[in-house]
Amino acid sequence: MGNMRIPVVLTLLAGCAAQNFSYECTVKQTSLEFAAKIGGKQAIDNVYASLDFPSGCPRPATAVDKPTHPRTTGKKVFYVSPNGDDTSNGLTESTAFKSLPKAREMVRRLSEEDIRSGVVVNIMKGTHYLASTFELTDKDSGLPGYPITWQGQQGSVVSGGVKLNCTWTKSTGATLQCIVPSTVSSFMELFISGDRRVRARYPNGDPLIPKSGYASGCTGHAETSSAKQFPLNANVKSKTGAHIATVSLASSSDVVISDMTAPRDINNCKTTQQLYYNTRFNETYNNPFWNTVSIKGMTVTSPDVQARMAKWADPTGVVVKMYQPSGWGSWGFESSSVSKDVIEFARGGNQEARGDTGCGGFYVENVAEELDAPLEWFFNETTRVLKYFPKDTVEEESLLSGQAVVEVPQHMYLWSVRGTAASPAHDIVLQGVNVTRASPTYLQDYEVPSGGDWSVHRGAALFVDGAERVTIDSVGFDQLGGNAVFFSNYVKHSAVTNSNFWRTGDSAFLVVGSTKLALGNTDSIPEYNTFSGNLIDTVGFYMKQTSCFFKGVTHANVIENNVCYNGPRAGFNFNDGFMGGDLLQGNLVFNMVTETGDHGTFNSWDRRDWVFPCVGAPSEMCMKPKVNRLVHNMFLGPAGWNVDHDDGSSQYEDAFNTVFLGGFKYRDGDYRNMTGNIMVQAQPWFQVTGFPTDYFTKNTMVDGAQVCGPSNLGSLTGTTYVTISGSEPVLDSPLGNQCDKGTAVTMTWDQLATAIRALWPSNI
Repeated sequence: MGNMRIPVVLTLLAGCAAQNFSYECTVKQTSLEFAAKIGGKQAIDNVYASLDFPSGCPRPATAVDKPTHPRTTGKKVFYVSPNGDDTSNGLTESTAFKSLPKAREMVRRLSEEDIRSGVVVNIMKGTHYLASTFELTDKDSGLPGYPITWQGQQGSVVSGGVKLNCTWTKSTGATLQCIVPSTVSSFMELFISGDRRVRARYPNGDPLIPKSGYASGCTGHAETSSAKQFPLNANVKSKTGAHIATVSLASSSDVVISDMTAPRDINNCKTTQQLYYNTRFNETYNNPFWNTVSIKGMTVTSPDVQARMAKWADPTGVVVKMYQPSGWGSWGFESSSVSKDVIEFARGGNQEARGDTGCGGFYVENVAEELDAPLEWFFNETTRVLKYFPKDTVEEESLLSGQAVVEVPQHMYLWSVRGTAASPAHDIVLQGVNVTRASPTYLQDYEVPSGGDWSVHRGAALFVDGAERVTIDSVGFDQLGGNAVFFSNYVKHSAVTNSNFWRTGDSAFLVVGSTKLALGNTDSIPEYNTFSGNLIDTVGFYMKQTSCFFKGVTHANVIENNVCYNGPRAGFNFNDGFMGGDLLQGNLVFNMVTETGDHGTFNSWDRRDWVFPCVGAPSEMCMKPKVNRLVHNMFLGPAGWNVDHDDGSSQYEDAFNTVFLGGFKYRDGDYRNMTGNIMVQAQPWFQVTGFPTDYFTKNTMVDGAQVCGPSNLGSLTGTTYVTISGSEPVLDSPLGNQCDKGTAVTMTWDQLATAIRALWPSNI
C-alpha cells in the first residue's frame, strides 16, 4: 500500500538576482530539501512559497518524488460509481453500485475465505455525495494481514455537501442570486468551483491572512460559573509508604504505585489537581482541569461597528468570531438577540480552555447588509435566497451560464470507523480518495481533555473510535470545516500516512483518550499509532486554538516525517504527559503561532497527575510518564520559543533538532535532556527555571552569545559556538550565573548546511 514514488530531479535556477546567502537563506534552503524528502513531496512548490525565501536566496535543486496513485488488488472486488445503480451486482465498472452503503452490505456477506483472498472496494472517479455519515463497525472488519480496502480511483471524491442546482440571476449592485431548493438544509459554507467563499462580514477580511479584518471596541458580559469541584479523596503512595500526590478518584481508596519513591520536584502553576463538573465544557469523556468562564454577550463600543449595526434590518443568526483577550486562541458565538449595540449569545465560547470575561478583537458575519465585497455571500433561510458577490466578470459569467459548480456542506462528519474495546472495528484501509465538504463544527461542544490550555471538539470528518489496525493512506482532506481526523479512545496500531491536509477549519489530526477522573485505563486511550509522511498546509481557518497534531491522554504514538505550516498556534501540541512514550521525529514545522500568544512551534504541558496500569506489568499501578522524544526535527520561528515545554512538562529528550529564530523553554518540570541540537539565531538559547535533572549538552549555537543558566542545572557543557567565515564573532553576553565557554569554530555557509543535513533522520 501507499504511494509508489518515482524520483524526479527538478533543477531550479536563481535567475539573474545576486545570490545572498545568510542564516535565513541557509536554513530555508535546507528546509526545502528536507520537505522534499518527507511529507512535502506532493506540493513542494507550495512549501517553497510559504517558506518565503529572502531576496537573492536561490531555490535549491531538490530531488522530489512524483507520487503515483496507490492501488490494491484482490479477488473480491466491488465498484462504486456516482453513476452506478444499487440494483446492479457491483462486480465491474460498468455494473457498479451507486452508494457506499450498498457496497458495505455486500462486503458484510463475505466469508472468512473471501476476506483472505483479498477484498477491495473501488471508489470510482467522480464526486460521491453522502446522504449521511458513512460508518464502518466491527461487522465491516477484515482479518490481521487481510484488511478490507476502500480505495479511490484517481479523481474520486467523497463529499459531505450537495451540488446546488439553482438558476443564478443578477441581483442588486454587483451581486447575483439564486433560489436554493427546499431539499437543501441550512449551511455555513459556500464553495464555488472548488474554493471556499466568505460569509458576509464586518470588518471585511481575508481568512487566509493572519489577523485580517478584526475590529476592536467591546465589553464582555461575563458568564456565571456553576462549576463544582470533585473532592481530592485519594492518596497516591509509593511502595515504601511515601506520599506522592493527592488526586480525585471514584473511590477514596489509597493507590500504591510502583515507579516513584518521592513526589516530582516541580513548581507547577496549578498543583492542586482539582477537577470540576457543571462547567461550560462537554464532560462526557473527561472532567475539565479548568473551571473558567467566557462571555455570554457583548456590548459594542466601537463607533464604526455601532453604525453598521444600526443598518441591520434582521440580524437573526449573527455569528461573532473573537480572539480570546489574552491571545490564547479564539471564540465563536451564535447570537440569540441583537439590540442596538448589544449582542447576546445563544451558544459558543468554549473553543479554548482558559476563558476570560473580557473582549478581544472580533468580527461579525452572516449579516445581509454586510454583503459588500467580492467573494462574500449571504443566505436568507426564510426566503431561500442565496446572494453572492462574484470575484470578477469571468466568475459571474460562469455562474449565469450554469457552468460553475456550486456546493454547500450538509454534514459535519463524513466517514467513521466505530467499535468498542471489547469488539473493535479492525483491519480496514481507506486510501487514495479525497474527502471534502464537511460542515464547520466550531459551534458544537468542546471538551478539556487534560491539563493543558486547550479544549477540543471530539469529532472530525474522519472519526475513529474503538478500532485496531485502521490505516488512512494517501487521502486528500480538502477545506474541511472542522477537524480532519480524530482518533478517539480505544484506537491501537492504526495510522494516517502520506495524506494531504489543506485549509482545515480546526486541527488536522487529533489523538485523544478518556479517563475517569485521575484513573487512566488502556481500554479508553489511543496508543501505538502512527502519523507519518503527511503534508499539512494551513490549519485553524476558523478557530485559532488549533494545530497540525494534537494529543491528550495517549501513549506511545509516533509522529514522524510530516510537513506542517501556516497556523495560528503551535504546530504540534502535547496537552499532557499522561503515560508518555511518544516520538516526534523528522518533522518540518514553520509559519506557526501567527495569530495567538502561544510560545512555540511545539508546545507541551504536564499539569495533571494520573495513575494507570504500568506498561508491561498491568497488575501494578504507575504514575510517571515514559520519556517523550523530540528528535531530528526542524523547527522554524519566529514563534517565541520554538520548543516550549510549559508548566510541568517532564520526561523529554530533545536531541538532534535544528531550530531557527527561537530556542527551547524548560519551565517547571523534571528530566529534560537537550543534546546535539543546532540552534541558529535562536536567542535566548533556552529558558529554564532550574532543576538538577535538566541537561544542556553538546549543542551547537550559531550566531549568538554564550549560553548560560541557573547554577543548579544538571549539566551545561560541551557547547560549540559557530561563526560564519568573514563574520564578526558575537561578544559574550552572560544570561545567568553558570555559562559554558565551550568551543569556538568557524564555518562556511556550505558547512553549516551540511551540519544541518547531518541531523536529518536516517529513514528519509
